[in-house]
Amino acid sequence: MANENKASKASIGGKLAMGFGTVVLIALMGVSAPLLTAIDPASINPSNRNKLPGFEATERDDDGKKVTRIARMGTDGLGRDIYSRVIYGARVSLPVGGTMTRMACGSTIRRIVLPGPIPNAWAASAWPRSTERMPARAISAM
Repeated sequence: MANENKASKASIGGKLAMGFGTVVLIALMGVSAPLLTAIDPASINPSNRNKLPGFEATERDDDGKKVTRIARMGTDGLGRDIYSRVIYGARVSLPVGGTMTRMACGSTIRRIVLPGPIPNAWAASAWPRSTERMPARAISAM
């Protein structure tokens, strides 16, 4: 029985470390996005639509010099580089995920511990119970 308990605690610790490491990696990718890719994630290039990973395109830079750009993960239907969109997407996904987590934790804390609204509680825990369904629906939709 004691060995099973130690094994389950080690398993939980490993899962927490893996999850924390993943969040840290995504945060580092978001912060260093301009260093990881030089391609603008929003630039549309119809001549490079739906290219396979590793596609090389020669383009003119703002200075007029020829620059070879490699689409590491290919391009989408509008010719945008998927790799740069994923890297820059980390900048959006972390704050959104953090906000949703705070909202979910706030409403959970209110239901379990706090019977009424408290001025210094998180924003989600100060909402009326009827509006707690909206963030829950948004989380479910994602």
